[in-house]
Amino acid sequence: MENTNEADEYGIDGNGLKTRAGEKVREISEAARVQAAERARKLTTLARERAQEQVEGQRERIASRVEEAATSLLHHAEDGDNLRFEAERRVAHGLESAAGYLQSHQTNEVAGDVVGYVRQHPLRSLIMAGVIGYLLGKLFS
Repeated sequence: MENTNEADEYGIDGNGLKTRAGEKVREISEAARVQAAERARKLTTLARERAQEQVEGQRERIASRVEEAATSLLHHAEDGDNLRFEAERRVAHGLESAAGYLQSHQTNEVAGDVVGYVRQHPLRSLIMAGVIGYLLGKLFS
């Protein structure tokens, strides 16, 4: 028979050709999987870096706002000498300290410290948050 196909010319039967085609498909699939995984890793890293930059920018803005609040509270309390003004001065000094802390620490350090403090002192943390919220509300209203 003159009708031999190409696979027969190279000594590969139909099953051998299927096997080689399957191997080639697996190689291509594996290469595509590796390439997709690498691209996903790069995109994840880029997204993480951009998110970290955003968080750090927010931390700096918050520190600035806390410092402004402390300055305003000190200005408001400087003329008084009763218990309320003394409390405002103490809160203002605490806010100044907090602003300095925020400016000198990275966000992940701040988050870890806050979580640790709240776990150790949950009631105190709740009271402090309420007092600070009340005073900031009075200050900005």
